[in-house]
Amino acid sequence: MERASGLLWAGCAAALLVSSAAPAAGQNWIANEQAAVAQARKANKPLVFFFRKNECSDKIDNRREAIAQAFRHPSVVALTQRHFVMCQTDAEVQTDLKRKLGAKLLDVIITTPDGDVILKLPPADTAQPEKIVEHLRGAAAAHVERVYQREVRPVLTAEAARPADLRKALTRTRQLGLESADADVLRLLRNDKLDTGVRDLAFDVLAELSTQASVAALLDQAERYPRANAALRKCKPRAASHLAGELKGQPTPRFLRAYRALAAVCNTRAQPDEFWASADDDARRREIDRVKALARSAGG
Repeated sequence: MERASGLLWAGCAAALLVSSAAPAAGQNWIANEQAAVAQARKANKPLVFFFRKNECSDKIDNRREAIAQAFRHPSVVALTQRHFVMCQTDAEVQTDLKRKLGAKLLDVIITTPDGDVILKLPPADTAQPEKIVEHLRGAAAAHVERVYQREVRPVLTAEAARPADLRKALTRTRQLGLESADADVLRLLRNDKLDTGVRDLAFDVLAELSTQASVAALLDQAERYPRANAALRKCKPRAASHLAGELKGQPTPRFLRAYRALAAVCNTRAQPDEFWASADDDARRREIDRVKALARSAGG
């Protein structure tokens, strides 16, 4: 998701917060459906709609407040503020959007920016923060996959895409952080005539994804391309176990590249090449065991 959109969202939300009928501070609800949709399209984020009514029977009113309270839970707010645009609106004021969604009182529906339903939360889950978090995570992942498949992958896999378009697609891939995109980036790198700037950016994207296939490809490419070697040291902590798996046998150039990258990922000092050339087997083993222990901690 785009980091810049978070700042934009914070500024817009202040002017669009629901007034006295809104849930307490902590959840940024937009009261106007059109404004929420416009914000979602601009930020390319899915929407969470809560269809409520301000004056209801006691039973409905209690249920409404239970849902609002659940959405104020810190774990829910942490997800929604980063990945969603939030909108609550009067369920009895009919609009084209409500008719399209088939929205009813106290429904919570997650949609794409274009209004396609991603998920309608089961009523039994709408007042349970842990269930809401589970649904939000699934919806966010589905949205990222949708954006990648529709907007990014067609460019990465095109036969004759322009370098400028490939750079935009790779930048978007890095922002989305979709690990399954590694296969398309790896396929792109098989092109020996690839633009140098595009290739360098592809190495950085692989480091961001830090999948096992990404790490293996960077190790392969590092022998030929210094930028791939530099990208290895930018890998995420989840790459630690993949790098640690390379530390076996004799200290070959590939072994040393993996070792230095692992040390960088674990934020620890790496022994110089002279150590590996002159140290005995016991000293080498102790150093390997040390960084592998750090790798286990870094990878969670």
